Amino acid sequence: MNTKKLLRHLSIIMFLLFVGVFAQATQVSAKNVKNYSELCAAAKDKDVTTITVTQKIYLTGSVEFTGTKTLKPSSGSKDIVVSSSGDSKNWFHVSGNLTLSGNLTIQGRNKSNTTSKALIWVDNGTLTMGDGVTLKGNTNTDKETAGAVWLDGKSTFNMKGGTITGCKNIHVGGVNVSSGSTFNMSGGTITGCTATGESKANGGGVNNHGTFNFTGGTIANNTSTGEGGGVYN
Repeated sequence: MNTKKLLRHLSIIMFLLFVGVFAQATQVSAKNVKNYSELCAAAKDKDVTTITVTQKIYLTGSVEFTGTKTLKPSSGSKDIVVSSSGDSKNWFHVSGNLTLSGNLTIQGRNKSNTTSKALIWVDNGTLTMGDGVTLKGNTNTDKETAGAVWLDGKSTFNMKGGTITGCKNIHVGGVNVSSGSTFNMSGGTITGCTATGESKANGGGVNNHGTFNFTGGTIANNTSTGEGGGVYN
């Protein structure tokens, strides 16, 4: 075999190897999930960047999101629902960068339980929420977290759209912004959330001890038995 033929064969082999690696990488980066165990595995997989929910999922424990992920429905609307028999300290634990998009509903458990905490715990990470997303119906009695979203450490929540509704906690009904964290709200709605405690209820909609940048959206019809029915700042 002459040199020209050898080089041509090597070029073809290298091209086929490149196509194979690229196709494999493309397949790994996106994952369809249909149950709790598949969601947990995809949320922790460093090679997965897009998680698509293909049917209703019942949570029986927490889901740990690491790295950079987008969680979205396959088509139409899809629900992720906390099971009545499930138990967890925080249902979604975000230590990376999680974007929620599309017509996705994450529904908590409407039952006071001291071992359950926020619907989403952002733990030195970033949460972004877009149009169509709904966080709703989570109730707990943990005095340090929140009904819906708890920003802990140096975390960021970018609420660009969607709805947070019907969440209850003895301290903060909707979003709890801890010292060092940032809540950027440019769209969406926080409504029907309640801070229910007798002595530490501060913020039916939002409790801010960090940075709260409000440039758009609606915070309305939230209540507190203490201070700040809408926003405690």
